[in-house]
Amino acid sequence: MREKYKISQVAKLFNISRRTLIYYDEIGLFKPDYIDLTNNYRYYSAHQLYDLYFLIALKDSGFSLGEIKEYTNSKNIQDSLDFLDTKLKLIDFKISELEKYKQVIARKKEELKKILSSEGIEPSIVYNKHFRVFFISVAPPYTHMEVTNVYKKLQEIEIDLKLKNKTYITIIDKKNLEENDFYPVKKIGIVIPNNKEYKNISYISYKKLASITHKDSYENLESTYKVLIDFINKNSYKINDDSIEVTNELMLQFEEGIGGIIEILIPID
Repeated sequence: MREKYKISQVAKLFNISRRTLIYYDEIGLFKPDYIDLTNNYRYYSAHQLYDLYFLIALKDSGFSLGEIKEYTNSKNIQDSLDFLDTKLKLIDFKISELEKYKQVIARKKEELKKILSSEGIEPSIVYNKHFRVFFISVAPPYTHMEVTNVYKKLQEIEIDLKLKNKTYITIIDKKNLEENDFYPVKKIGIVIPNNKEYKNISYISYKKLASITHKDSYENLESTYKVLIDFINKNSYKINDDSIEVTNELMLQFEEGIGGIIEILIPID
């Protein structure tokens, strides 16, 4: 008699339940090679172990039992090749999507490590900042809804240009700064790398700026601004242009809510 395996042996070998193998038999997906009619025991041949391994590989790759049954029931070699070719393309797509998620998670991990390793926020003076940006103005009444709509449009540009690392520039009107009103956003843009081209790119350049890095929730952004404004006033600097907020696409969870790492830059004389 040919070498055969009991259902319990096969289940243990592939780390699946007996009930799963019985179900596969009931739906005609994977039938035993032989059933002992005296006790209804199911037995599988050695050759079937390879078939089951392939079946499980397809299932673990995200294919439905119906799709797998369609393939196993196919008697046409070309149809089988077409099926496998389609599935390989799907796997490649899933791998590329997972790689994107992996990169996002890795960047978020690095941002969190920066927060843990960094000291408290301290204002400083920086020089010669240059940005190549595509801007979209925020429509009145400058609510979160309008800001969200702008970000959605910028995300379409990201996809169009296939940008891997995204940097956003948010502009706060100088007049609002002088009135200690840090929330109305004038316009938002995305930095366009030098090797990419896009319509209506703005080139902005600053010689001298007061700088501070916000590493907290968005709710506490006003407090960080006030620290920087106090620094400017105490050192007798004069604000000469709109404020610039530089950040990436990552949002982080803080004790007081969602936030991020935002470099605040205020041009000064």
